[in-house]
Amino acid sequence: MNCGLVVVAAGRGERLGAACHKALVPLGGRPLLEHALQAFRDSGVVLDMVLVGHVDDLPALTSGPMGERLRAAGIRCVVPGGARRQDSVLAGLEALAPSVDAALIHDAARPFILASTIRRLAVALDQSPGVVPVAAVTSTVKRVAQDGSSVIETLPRADLRLAQTPQGGRRSQLIEALKAANAEGVEVTDDVQALERLGHAVAAVPDSRWNIKVTTPSDLVLAEIIHARGLWKEEE
Repeated sequence: MNCGLVVVAAGRGERLGAACHKALVPLGGRPLLEHALQAFRDSGVVLDMVLVGHVDDLPALTSGPMGERLRAAGIRCVVPGGARRQDSVLAGLEALAPSVDAALIHDAARPFILASTIRRLAVALDQSPGVVPVAAVTSTVKRVAQDGSSVIETLPRADLRLAQTPQGGRRSQLIEALKAANAEGVEVTDDVQALERLGHAVAAVPDSRWNIKVTTPSDLVLAEIIHARGLWKEEE
């Protein structure tokens, strides 16, 4: 199976409050995005890489020093994203090389994905229409009323997992599933949810707890600690 990669960097990152796009925020002297791309290159399973960026960021992502760095990191092309994540993912999937028949979709703001996890996801894709990396839930989870004022029940933690990225599936089925969600006016909160809606099986692959998404200033502080101490490498 020929596997491609769609990296989603179309959000504006307002919650992070950085002076530049979230994916370009420096971590250990390199943009967040470059850390993730290095893991995919090291995995040896991705044949084509496409980056989906916000339309306002395309000049910075395609020209000058940043454009050169992304091309050196393996990005073949950069395409504009849409209003929602699912629109951006669909644009990226359609931009992959014609020879690609399976795809992984990764958040640009997750710098600590492991090459070993990527390889396990690729192996799982040979057996399952969809794959998602998951981490154990260590806190007690409550379901609350819609207004958040009262607890309805405590959910069994043993059956719960945190969904992370990269998520993936057969390219044609992902495109079909996302188009179906759009046609029905359904907004999916992650990529394999679109596959689930059409009845496709999704395999859960254990992932590192350090594969965090940098969304807020406190996330960036945590990422700097993880990077400085090399914590994520301990699970490679």
